Amino acid sequence: DYVIAAGGQIPHLAAWLFPGDVNHAGMTIENRNALVDRFLQMADVAPVIIVPGNHDLPGDLDVFGKLRGRWPIYVVTTPQILKVPLPPEGTGEMAAIACLPYPSKAGLVAVGTPHDQLNTAAVHALDVLCMDLAAQLEAARVVGHIVLFLGHINVAGAIASTGQPQIGQELELGSASLARFGACFKGLNHIHK
Repeated sequence: DYVIAAGGQIPHLAAWLFPGDVNHAGMTIENRNALVDRFLQMADVAPVIIVPGNHDLPGDLDVFGKLRGRWPIYVVTTPQILKVPLPPEGTGEMAAIACLPYPSKAGLVAVGTPHDQLNTAAVHALDVLCMDLAAQLEAARVVGHIVLFLGHINVAGAIASTGQPQIGQELELGSASLARFGACFKGLNHIHK
């Protein structure tokens, strides 16, 4: 509520970017109703872009993309470049946003990747995906769009705010893959520091 109130006071707010984990795990009716009100408040000011995180169950956020406010609410569930017209009182320009929702191991398992090779295969697959998204983003930059990256993923080498390195079996985006996006704003969630 504080962020929405503060953002609503920014004279040239162009968009709200929400990089995942709208939920903790599964959405209650009370949560959904409270979020509807908040997302509509946000959409009265500027477009809202949401990419699902690991705590957002498949399909749980889809309803928010059906809401109608002054500006659209986008729920981006697949990796893609989303082109969003920004409000005239903001920049009035077009934004091209590389969106990377939390990646699942399910696709790799479905094509027969052995369990002990999932993380290695994911690093390669994510790098190829980043090459494609970065190339599309660069093409958008060339034609004058504002370019951004919005994702929910671990980044190799990230540490918790307490200083502890992230150790586990989650899929990670390598720092070289992230660097493919160049000097654009990168709004990431799921990394800690």
